[in-house]
Amino acid sequence: MKILAASLIMAANTLFAQTDAAKPLEAFKVEHSVVSASVVQELAGLKNGQPINKSVIDEACQRLGQTALFSNVQYRYLPGPNHGYILTLNLQDETDLTAAIVDIPFVDGEEVWKWLGARYPTLQHKIPKADSGQDFVAKQISAHVAAALDGGKVVIRQDSDLITHRNILLLQPEILPHISSMEFTGAKELTSDQIAGIIRDTMKDGGFTDFNIRLFLEAAVRRAYEEHGMYRVQFPKVTASPAGKLLVNVKGEVVEGAQFRLGNVNIMGGPEVPVADMIKAAKFKTGELANWRDIQQSIVAIQKPMMRIGYKDARYKTNRILDDGKKELNLEIPVQLGPLYHFGQVTFQGLAPDADAKAHQIWKKKPGEVYDPFYVSDFAGEFVQAIHADKVRAEPKEQVDGDHVVDLSVTFKKQTK
Repeated sequence: MKILAASLIMAANTLFAQTDAAKPLEAFKVEHSVVSASVVQELAGLKNGQPINKSVIDEACQRLGQTALFSNVQYRYLPGPNHGYILTLNLQDETDLTAAIVDIPFVDGEEVWKWLGARYPTLQHKIPKADSGQDFVAKQISAHVAAALDGGKVVIRQDSDLITHRNILLLQPEILPHISSMEFTGAKELTSDQIAGIIRDTMKDGGFTDFNIRLFLEAAVRRAYEEHGMYRVQFPKVTASPAGKLLVNVKGEVVEGAQFRLGNVNIMGGPEVPVADMIKAAKFKTGELANWRDIQQSIVAIQKPMMRIGYKDARYKTNRILDDGKKELNLEIPVQLGPLYHFGQVTFQGLAPDADAKAHQIWKKKPGEVYDPFYVSDFAGEFVQAIHADKVRAEPKEQVDGDHVVDLSVTFKKQTK
């Protein structure tokens, strides 16, 4: 925040203008801010009738700066009709704010935002980015919901928003309550106790808030259901009730939905994409229960066939398509192969002259051939067997030039274990 030098505009022959003597604050005015003059005056720590001068006003502006609600502050003070000062602040509201969630057990977050917005209209589910501004908001909320905090205070934590996958700030109690018991109705494929166990394993020593419990349900519990082929599971209602000091009981509803089987897997790309080899390596279990953990392992396996034919930077993404009528999970996997790499020169380190000669004899790849990053492992196994050295490992180091030619330096080291 910028505070511009004050303009003391008075008659030149006025004695207190020359000495900047402290005089009573007659009136306080605010220009160009959506925050009301009464709230700004409160934040500045000024009261009508108190003696002010430039030094006092500068200190008041510093207090405004600590709130991070304003990006720029200018002021002027003029003589008033009652031999005091009329202070006018020209403020520029801070608009570069960051999203936040009020996440305090047994507190209506929307009511808190409504209260904040009434006092500070720029704070609409957003707070300042500056640390001092975030501390200011946390203190304001702490005072507003003091009864729910039982002597505690609000702090700011960071987590990931489940919808946008972006980091988001959480306004939570410094000390979170722990969960005494959990009960989930509607759970059949997974029992209520299993769901509670998944949540406890995930949260470890963390405490309860509405955001936290939703995070555990949508991340960990949903993942467990997807391992049972259930992709439409919903958690429509979660409530908590006090169970003692810093303890809560949690109750939730589960709508499990149908189980899905794996349907079609469509790997999409140009003619260079080795689709048949990728499908063979993945071993997709089409027609069987769509266990997402197993499916992910199959998806990972499609990378290797692309790399073995020179596309070591190949990338892919997975699109899940649910056919509710057939109860099938279909996959679309678009592939980007990237540049084609070729072998360059190979050198061996850590070998005696005769072993080095043997290594060059066994190494079959020639410069210009399509690069296969897994060939080093194949070669090393054959070489170690040929020299009868079962406690030696090969460590390759790649050096790639601008034409995507890969020179290799393979260092052989004795295994210590």
